[in-house]
Amino acid sequence: MKNGLVSRRGLREPEHGMAKLVAITLFSAFVLLANRLDLTWTHQKFSRMWTAQEGQQQPIIRKWGCNRHETPLIFVHVGKAGGGMHRARFAGAALNYDRETWHRPAEDQHYYPVNASSSVKVGTTVVEPLKKETWRKAKFCNSDNSNHFPPKKNTFVPRYSFEGSLLCNATTPLGMAVGCPQPTIRLCLGCNDLNSEYCDTVYVGHNYLGNELHWLPPKYLKRWWEETWQVNDRIATASSSDNKHISDDDDQVYIQNSTWASLSPGKDEVWCEHGYRHQNRTWYRRPLSARMIDKGTFLGCGAPIAADMDRKFQRFWAEHHRDRDAYSQYSSSSFNNQNYAPLYASLPLHRVTVLRDPWSWLVSKFFWNHLHLKNRTCDKDLHIWTVRFVRDYLEPLCGEDCFSRYTHGMMTLEDMTVQAEGNLRGSFSVVGLLNETDTFYTMVSARIGYIDMGRNPHVTGDKHESAVGRVVKEESARCKTLFSDPRFQEEAKQQAPSLSLLDRVYQLGVEVNRFQREELNQCT
Repeated sequence: MKNGLVSRRGLREPEHGMAKLVAITLFSAFVLLANRLDLTWTHQKFSRMWTAQEGQQQPIIRKWGCNRHETPLIFVHVGKAGGGMHRARFAGAALNYDRETWHRPAEDQHYYPVNASSSVKVGTTVVEPLKKETWRKAKFCNSDNSNHFPPKKNTFVPRYSFEGSLLCNATTPLGMAVGCPQPTIRLCLGCNDLNSEYCDTVYVGHNYLGNELHWLPPKYLKRWWEETWQVNDRIATASSSDNKHISDDDDQVYIQNSTWASLSPGKDEVWCEHGYRHQNRTWYRRPLSARMIDKGTFLGCGAPIAADMDRKFQRFWAEHHRDRDAYSQYSSSSFNNQNYAPLYASLPLHRVTVLRDPWSWLVSKFFWNHLHLKNRTCDKDLHIWTVRFVRDYLEPLCGEDCFSRYTHGMMTLEDMTVQAEGNLRGSFSVVGLLNETDTFYTMVSARIGYIDMGRNPHVTGDKHESAVGRVVKEESARCKTLFSDPRFQEEAKQQAPSLSLLDRVYQLGVEVNRFQREELNQCT
């Protein structure tokens, strides 16, 4: 039973102690049995497991299955973890690869063969395989999607990023999607048809997890939301012929009826009700280009739209968590009403990432940012120079919303860690380790049916050295030796307690990696 779904919709918690204990025990046993049977797909519908004694959630690691064909496939890059090499390998893993520069996909006729007949419908309904195999051709995309960040203090300028940054003040996933859509003329090959339900692209870049909500096609998002998160009785109410009794304050209905249509590319679609000015015209539709997202557009449209959607989503999310959603089985119980890891886990796509031991990573960051030229040494004042780097490690794994929420004082580093841990357990179908790069490539090839990471091994990216020059390399070697010493690590965590969060996330990453390796070793 490779493709299967288990749903707990309609399951009510018993109110009394013994009945609750029996129900919890039976359901936990069912979850364990289902996992053994490998009832897997992108959207498993198991409840999270509860311990009867304490009533505490015990997060588990997700099983994804083998030879999956959901799209898109997204490589989430944590800086200074070999990303340049990995991104090139994803490019070379396509069929018909025949270009001199790996990051220019328009220069050849490459493609990744996506088996459409093996895909499963989003939500609780399994689509029966077609009698005849049908294929779609996914395309490669490198860094074409902008990052979306809040403006820096006392400015209307977002933080710089390699892909380019656009203004966005959203603090929730749906606020990001609706208030800050990617301009329509800068979309990736394979995902540039905004009238499609598909997004057949293999995307690599420096974007944080969740950035895909800005650029996934509206019909893709609508289908995902309605079939995964809508409550059945409200769907029936909203789709009935008589909608006059539906309240505008009903966030479920609002999200279903009007949200995704505003992102459609049609000339008559209204994204911003009051309009925004560009080139002596008033525009109402979703912005076409980055130039259209200026201070006026941000203040008059993007920011208020995002704020309104943030408010509606927060109300929905708080109510939803009272029902203990199925995807929360991968997340800790703390920070529940603000932990969006279950939502990211529910998207019908694949994310993969590579983690680096944080102590080696810190040394690399120290020299990459030229702190040795600023009268600093790696083993002094760790509580000062590591602060920004802790965020650099956590934010890509936590999500783009985490950057915004932390900036606005709505999130702590501990909160960020909790959401990153939930994402590692449930939102990444492959978690690799930098010191086991070949194993990571093997895992990706086993997990994703349309990609072969062993194809075109001559396609490699550049290595970006952090330490250049003999003297600097000697100092770098000293720092690496020092930072690998467990006694120094404990002392460092006393000086800078936030470093323990990096250790915690990495150790969980190793645990997830080992679990996934064991699962993928059973693939045939």
